[in-house]
Amino acid sequence: MSTLSTNVIPIRWNDATNEIVWLDNSQIPWEERYVSSREPERLIKAIQKLEIRGAPVLGEAGAYGAAMIVNNSLNSNEDILRNVVQKGDVLAASRPTAVNLSWGVRIIQNAVKKAIDDGKDPGEVKAIALDWAKKIQEDNIRATYQLGENGKKLIHDGDVIITVCNAGTLACDGLGTATAPLRAAWADGVQFKVLATYTAPLYQGARLTAWELHKDKIPVQVTIWQGI
Repeated sequence: MSTLSTNVIPIRWNDATNEIVWLDNSQIPWEERYVSSREPERLIKAIQKLEIRGAPVLGEAGAYGAAMIVNNSLNSNEDILRNVVQKGDVLAASRPTAVNLSWGVRIIQNAVKKAIDDGKDPGEVKAIALDWAKKIQEDNIRATYQLGENGKKLIHDGDVIITVCNAGTLACDGLGTATAPLRAAWADGVQFKVLATYTAPLYQGARLTAWELHKDKIPVQVTIWQGI
């Protein structure tokens, strides 16, 4: 993986407390506020209020949420399975249009069922669930770096690039998707400018993309995109 990095961490797992920690998107750019919880109900609220958003990060939230349910269950495979199915299904349904959310939950549910069927003890089941969640995040991040390496070749000195909505680190982790080629090219010394469309109704471009690029010292200007 490239040494290129971003100083934004949208979501992570706290091993010491079995909690999920996320950067509250709803408060940016006014406040860079991290929230932590080990309660699936609080995670659901965060997803519904768009504190956590963006398809890849929602997939990570679903996986970490299901792993959190598993790791905070009693040391009983019966309790683990009941919780990850019942509470996991509620988490998966908390935002029906977010396919990655339910996908992340299902991966953990299936991994837990297989581990129990294979005769793993509760401690092993909990470790397997968390390992899967971390792998999903690692795969997401790795993909953004590869996207940056491939896409930076399309960006040249003097370019003016338009972004729509937010497909940066906050939504996709790592270098983001739309922003990955921008960050990789900028790190290579390519000079360009970004026009971030404000994007109604939540102003994701104005609030989030512009904030991310400004933190990376990439020239960005918020603009109104009229469309056709």
